[in-house]
Amino acid sequence: VAGTCLDSSIRVWNVQEKSSLKVGEFAPLEVWSLDWHPTEPLLLSGGNTGNAILWNVETGQRDAASVCQKFILCSKFHPDCSSFVVATMEGTIYFVDAATL
Repeated sequence: VAGTCLDSSIRVWNVQEKSSLKVGEFAPLEVWSLDWHPTEPLLLSGGNTGNAILWNVETGQRDAASVCQKFILCSKFHPDCSSFVVATMEGTIYFVDAATL
């Protein structure tokens, strides 16, 4: 299970072990969307920076793409994992090739 926290961090919880792992931090910014990669230990996040960030849950490494200068409300991997979309507060949807990260 993954979630965003009020301290501007992303945390992943191991439900069976009842423990959490801090994946990354956006402070002082906010994260509004998360999506799990369908096959890899990766999280896609978006927030009020306009950046889409791909986080490796195991290493904490991140790759960022400046997608837009808008507030990202939703981010989602394409089922074939080759790309993802982000949607902004203004209603614009951006398609991003994951290979560009």
